[in-house]
Amino acid sequence: MSAIFCRDFASYFHTFVGWLFIAVLWFFISLYAAMNNFVGLDSTLANSVSIAVLVLLVLIPVLTMRTFAGERRNKTDQLILTAPVSVPGVVLGKFLAAAAVFTIPIVGICAYPLIFSLFGKVPMAVNYLAILGLWLYGLTGIAISIFASSLTENPIISAVLSFAILFISFTMKAITSFVGGVAGKIAQAFDVPTRFDLFLNGTLDLSAVIYLLSVTMLFLFFTVQCIQKRRYSVRKGNISLGAFSLLGIVIAACAVVGVNFASAKIPDNVRVVDFTENRIYSLTDTTKDFVKDIDQDVNIYVLAKDESQDETIAKTLGQYQALNSHISVKYVDPSVDTTFASKYTDEKLGANSLIVEGPDRSKTIQYGSLYEVTVNAAGGYEMTGYDAEGQITSALSFVTTSELPKIYLLQGHNESVLDPVFAENLAKMNVASDTLSLLNQDAVPEDAEAVLINAPAADISADDEAKLEAYAAKGGKFIITLNFLDAAKMPNFTKLLAFYGVKSEQGIIVETDRNHYLSAGQGGGIPTYLLPDVSKESMITQQVIASNGYVFVPFAQALTHGGADDTFSYTDFLTTSAQAFVHANIADMNDASKIISKDDPQGTWTVGLRAEKTIGENHSTAVIYSSPEIFTSSADQIVAGSNQKLFAGTVGSMVKMAKTLTVESKSFRNPLLTVTASTAIMLSAVCVLLVPLALLIAGFVIWMRRRRR
Repeated sequence: MSAIFCRDFASYFHTFVGWLFIAVLWFFISLYAAMNNFVGLDSTLANSVSIAVLVLLVLIPVLTMRTFAGERRNKTDQLILTAPVSVPGVVLGKFLAAAAVFTIPIVGICAYPLIFSLFGKVPMAVNYLAILGLWLYGLTGIAISIFASSLTENPIISAVLSFAILFISFTMKAITSFVGGVAGKIAQAFDVPTRFDLFLNGTLDLSAVIYLLSVTMLFLFFTVQCIQKRRYSVRKGNISLGAFSLLGIVIAACAVVGVNFASAKIPDNVRVVDFTENRIYSLTDTTKDFVKDIDQDVNIYVLAKDESQDETIAKTLGQYQALNSHISVKYVDPSVDTTFASKYTDEKLGANSLIVEGPDRSKTIQYGSLYEVTVNAAGGYEMTGYDAEGQITSALSFVTTSELPKIYLLQGHNESVLDPVFAENLAKMNVASDTLSLLNQDAVPEDAEAVLINAPAADISADDEAKLEAYAAKGGKFIITLNFLDAAKMPNFTKLLAFYGVKSEQGIIVETDRNHYLSAGQGGGIPTYLLPDVSKESMITQQVIASNGYVFVPFAQALTHGGADDTFSYTDFLTTSAQAFVHANIADMNDASKIISKDDPQGTWTVGLRAEKTIGENHSTAVIYSSPEIFTSSADQIVAGSNQKLFAGTVGSMVKMAKTLTVESKSFRNPLLTVTASTAIMLSAVCVLLVPLALLIAGFVIWMRRRRR
């Protein structure tokens, strides 16, 4: 076998074929790497490598067309087949020779992630997983093409036949989704490129590895059987070699089908390994702990044909099933059962939407809400996040919880509307919300777990303040954000704070410790954009501490109190450094020359606290923040979602639930590279032009020298 390998491997480079194959494959992958990575600044190779599927449709047939067809045409096949090498050894030697040629550019491509790492943080595992997928796909294509070469003695026919088989496989995904049913499942079995695609999203699916390796071995076995049939002549009366070959082929095909069927039945939490940086496709510990404790039967209906399902969603659902036998996933074809969704909602649900049904209630999840989509700079839509876990876990909590808490949002005093991102956060926690106008209410409703007062710009009335105090006296709870509170202009709101022993100091906090305010680059910063210290002792901040430990608090006032006693207790969980000042004139906050004066008091100031007051046998709690923008999506983006975690912790500390769950959406966005224009041009020129050109010149020179001998 080694002699066959060495002979064939050398022949690829004695002719122009090997050089051409490597140069063209390298050129196309490098061209896309230049556009997507060096210029586009993407830190992953997935998009660049994906183009190789189309390129290999042509290159692999050209590389392998002479493997056996050329030998038969030149009448040298008998010399090989009569040599002291078994037929499997001959086939394997030729396969390894072609595979070695293909592996050369693959090894070269492995250098790209290392080059990227010179210009920023790079998800190495994701990149090398994509390269592994390309390599396995290429080996499968080579095995298929070698089989095609064994069927004919004409290399051109071999190349055309190989291309036809690979192209048909390329179209199987579209055919699968179009025909459906049994025919769709059969088509899916021949869909090789989709298995390659599974490597591009950062997950290693063992079923895809098994599929590609088993199909490779199957076609090598087919090749052996094809050659065996021609190698021997069988005397009449003996067992027909043709029948033997056919039986062997059937057994091998059935074995491959069985192996792949078994691999598909492996639970997703075992079969799929998530290599993404933020574990996009894995369930968080929060979800795992919750799902394992579910003791009620829950059905999750997917509105899609089984063969046209969203594979990513299907894998996520599979992980839920693997965690708890009470959870079952069922697929409903909406084109067959047209009224199924109407049993649960009047809303029109799109394909791949979910219906989660518990013992007493159900919840629908639109397919569009499982992914985050934003508008990019070019005006197009870009998928930026995956929120399936957050939505599904929320729905499971909703249908298995007996009583759902409710928070009221006070209105009528020019309060800020709760940002849609944070409103969605409430919904995901299965906390109901409603507006509350005390003008037409005698009291805060009895079902209120808490009242949210979000940055009022006008004072509350004395009557409203009395109703809120009466609610507090019964053990009511408040979440309060301030909006540049002026005690003289808002005496009643100031009185409500004083009910908890809290006072808002006139003015805005100016931070002078560079570690405690937002940097604006080039050594500058905005001293009113606070990054306060976050206490590890408060339940409210646990999710923040578990992530990046930052909270963004822009334009904050200082909160003060008299300290704990028999009536009051306080937890100051967001505080400035000791180098912070309080500047009295809020109008100066955008003027750097006036933002600090010699009369401004200095010290450690509180911008977020929890106050608890004992009133007889009741305890009333208020969580107070001194920034009007702390719970806005613009502030939340600065610290990668930590303000949402703070909000979730705040709400979770208020409501009475066995579990208050919130799982944040996971971003698809990879870290961007930092490559200067001149460096991008230089790297592109070397990788896209010089390397392929050098390969072609070397191959041409060697080919010409051998022709002249």
